[in-house]
Amino acid sequence: MAFVYRPTLTRYLSDGTRVKEKSKVWRLRWFDKSGVRHEASGYKDKGASRVLLAQKEKEQSLSDAGFATPEQRQIGKATLEEHIADYIEAQRADGRGRRHIKEVDGALKKMRETNGWHRLVDITPASVNRFLGTLKGKFGKEKAGPKTRNNNRQWIRGFVRWCLRTGRMLQDPLASIRPEDPRGDIRVERRALSSEEANRLIEKTEQCEGDGFERAVIWSVALEAGLRVGEIRELRWADFLDGAEPVLILRGTTTKNGKTEHQPIREVLAERLRRLGALRPGAPLASIFQRKFFWKLPKLLRADLAQAKISSKDDQGRRVDVHALRHTYITALARGGAPLAIVQRLARHSSPVLTARVYVHLGLADKRQALSVLDQGAATTQAVARPA
Repeated sequence: MAFVYRPTLTRYLSDGTRVKEKSKVWRLRWFDKSGVRHEASGYKDKGASRVLLAQKEKEQSLSDAGFATPEQRQIGKATLEEHIADYIEAQRADGRGRRHIKEVDGALKKMRETNGWHRLVDITPASVNRFLGTLKGKFGKEKAGPKTRNNNRQWIRGFVRWCLRTGRMLQDPLASIRPEDPRGDIRVERRALSSEEANRLIEKTEQCEGDGFERAVIWSVALEAGLRVGEIRELRWADFLDGAEPVLILRGTTTKNGKTEHQPIREVLAERLRRLGALRPGAPLASIFQRKFFWKLPKLLRADLAQAKISSKDDQGRRVDVHALRHTYITALARGGAPLAIVQRLARHSSPVLTARVYVHLGLADKRQALSVLDQGAATTQAVARPA
């Protein structure tokens, strides 16, 4: 099976709004005898693209029969820099987010320059591990943590897998590389706010002059819906489905797992969004929140925490940052008695283990409250054992 298609691309307007549109250039897709998918760029003309696809199919038939195609001979001459450029272009054609593409492109170029890679054959497990050992932390003062190293492993593995799919490599040179377990090296330990602290933060921020109310809505979206910073930044008015059961749509281009999600929200958050819309109305494709906040969001949160007399760091060294507001949302669900499977779905985690181990912060008071279940069980047992 082979066909031509026009992928959907994302374009950014001057105000930061995302607009999706069909590519002007057709893409070719065909499969070899093993069922492996192959892709290439065509032309703006559909007929010319189909002619090129027929040529690709003929070359693929020769390749399946054991003959080297002109394209394969050309690939062997290409530099690693050219392969990476083709991979980044394929990522754009697949509709991957701008931030993801920027991170992957930067990491691959840094690996190539650090290791002195020139050809695909230069990529080896030893050189990848050597590069990972040189990575620095966020501020360059210490070595990078396991999570950062795992991200870089994932990016180079993704590039290699793409090379295998497109016939640029015959075998995986990084098959022996495995991710690290990040549990033993937590760089930032966060704490969840209590319900009283969360309410006080929103209340005091709303009372601030100027943009105080809009900042309060940003904190509310994190506390009441558990959204990540990037997801909040990319929210548009069209993503807010108002009604009897209000919902926020999280588009796949903005979520961490690349999937579109419908996040239910409470009426109190929906009402704040309505008020914000009345104060600063915008078109359906306009961003709900002004971009200026997100350049200095951590600093703004620290100022609002101080205004609410909430310490951003407790005596155990645990911090309250913007992501800790998401922790607060998930912890509140667990404290409220929501089943772990439901908490995982609302948190949009891949595993309930991640939800329970990292994001749910239950203290001694929560454990003591759970003991009331034993009192109820004892009372039931006594009632059953009491003679008639």
